[in-house]
Amino acid sequence: VIDKLEANPKALFQYMQAVVSADKHSRVENSSAAFAGSGGFEEKAALNLSPAVQERYISLLARFHQDALPDFLQAHDGYDLERALAACQEAGASGGAAYIMERMGDAQEAMGLHLAEIEKQLDLLRKAFEKGMDGDMEAAGALKALNQTQRAAIELCERNMSRLDDSDAKTLWFQLLDRFAGPQRSIRAELDAASYTTVPEAIGKLQECLGSFVSNVLVRMMAGVPFPAILSKIVSDHGTDRFSEFKPTILGMLDTYHYESSILQTANHLLSDDAFRLLRRLTSHKRKGIVVEPPLLDGADKVSSLEVHTSGDVLVHMSASTTPDGRHCFSCQAFSDQISLISSPKQ
Repeated sequence: VIDKLEANPKALFQYMQAVVSADKHSRVENSSAAFAGSGGFEEKAALNLSPAVQERYISLLARFHQDALPDFLQAHDGYDLERALAACQEAGASGGAAYIMERMGDAQEAMGLHLAEIEKQLDLLRKAFEKGMDGDMEAAGALKALNQTQRAAIELCERNMSRLDDSDAKTLWFQLLDRFAGPQRSIRAELDAASYTTVPEAIGKLQECLGSFVSNVLVRMMAGVPFPAILSKIVSDHGTDRFSEFKPTILGMLDTYHYESSILQTANHLLSDDAFRLLRRLTSHKRKGIVVEPPLLDGADKVSSLEVHTSGDVLVHMSASTTPDGRHCFSCQAFSDQISLISSPKQ
């Protein structure tokens, strides 16, 4: 079927998309309980797609449906990375190309593609806002694309937190933050230079969107970058600017940081207290003596000596005529019919 549809790429794409989508829904329904850890479950192809077929579908996705390309790339691994990258670059699918570059070990280059796409989409968003109501549809499309690109960039940073050293991982986060914080600074400088009595509607909308994007990056960054490092970055880069855009986010981050610190301190206190009480109880138990009441021993005349182990077991050395080895442990009660020992901790 694929060979017959090669002359019509659009029809071939629709056919392959229907087959892959039906297989995906079937796998989700049949293995809904299969997931791995906190990151959910990563679907693997149930269809036996050859590498050549996967690469052909990747090239079609890059041409006709770029939004679905990253998901397919993550769910399949039989394709050749070099050929898949070439197909994405030829079609201008930056999201797919960035993911493949990341798989090839070049996270910095992958982030560069995301940052370039964000810059282009921000320019489109501003132009759409400047058109007023006539640009509402364009603004909605640009915002959707920006959200997708930002999410992909944030996920790239999160995936590489454990793969890269601390400095390189922080660099990825800070580059993403600067891509949204930089335009904010430019807009403030533009407003100060123009001396507007009221902020134009288009600029006000753009500022609001940029503030939301900056907040998203900062909140997600807190999971992997120490809070003092984030504040140091903001102060060093924006120390001479007004913090009106950062203020709500920073205050929220401070509240979260204080709350999490309180939880950690409380947990540490509880663990320390429990460890101290358990150790004190164990020490007290080990230091107590064991009192054996001779009158309560049945056959005490056959007992030659007592041996008390640190485990608490009491070994009674008997005469050779009583047991073959002359020893008996009361914890197993093997010879309870021959002799009984009543002992109690000394108060």
